[in-house]
Amino acid sequence: MTGGTRTSIGRHCSTIVGGDGTPLLICPRDWDGPILERKEIPGNAECGAQYSGMPLVIVPLSGHGKRRFRSGSTIQEFDTAPPNILIYGETFERDHGLWKGEAGESITLTLPSAVTTRYCKDDRSSYRFNTRFNNDDPWLRNSIITLAEEIQSAFPNGRLFSEGLSIAIVGWLVARYGDKAQRNPSVLRGFSSAQKARIEDFIDSHLDQNMSIERMASEVSMSPRLFSRFFSISYGQSPHRYLMRKRIVRAKQLMRCQSELSILEVALHTGFSSQAHFCFAFRKYCGETPTAWRYGL
Repeated sequence: MTGGTRTSIGRHCSTIVGGDGTPLLICPRDWDGPILERKEIPGNAECGAQYSGMPLVIVPLSGHGKRRFRSGSTIQEFDTAPPNILIYGETFERDHGLWKGEAGESITLTLPSAVTTRYCKDDRSSYRFNTRFNNDDPWLRNSIITLAEEIQSAFPNGRLFSEGLSIAIVGWLVARYGDKAQRNPSVLRGFSSAQKARIEDFIDSHLDQNMSIERMASEVSMSPRLFSRFFSISYGQSPHRYLMRKRIVRAKQLMRCQSELSILEVALHTGFSSQAHFCFAFRKYCGETPTAWRYGL
């Protein structure tokens, strides 16, 4: 496609749909993290003027080829192929784009400024990202793919896991691709004793409720990103893993002491969104199903 009207980057790429005609990957309406989509990568194609508008990460899953972008008098030519990823800053613009190669598929992650600000509000780093092509970044690539799979599969590890992964991805982007990023020395320490007591009391008294990292972070007046980093230093594990272990310990207590409760009731009493989520987590951490554990099968 060509023409004089500016469009957002990726608009020319078709969304990948399933057998029912709906997008394979679509974020739920109540999802307030980064926006992920599965997109086709064109083989031989071209487009006119395009802009990013907000930070955009493209993770190619298949396909390869040569790219030629023109912005004013500047021309950029490069090859693209997995596993390298492309990062567009929010101010990136090009007048013309040309693709030649083999078509493929990709995952795109779009990062609205409101998400970055909410996750990293007490970070001293710049939230502006530089455009960089062909980045060899296995951690970022694998994390975005994992997050996409979680969302596409309706969060089998729970919303808290995906929230924590989103925060880690945004923090990684800020620290490594932000413009004039500066490390905050305070992240090298963990929580104070008073903060740990407050966090543990909050978690213990809300185990039966839906919990988010953002809500836990507000108990100690921190951003989700800084809270997650302090938490890992203080407890040697992520908030998600800590909470899952706490919930499973509570679930075992209920199954041992209140035999009249069904597996579904145990799940709901310990903050799991469903019986399936509880059984998935229990097997992951204990190596057997709740029923097998309860009856010693």
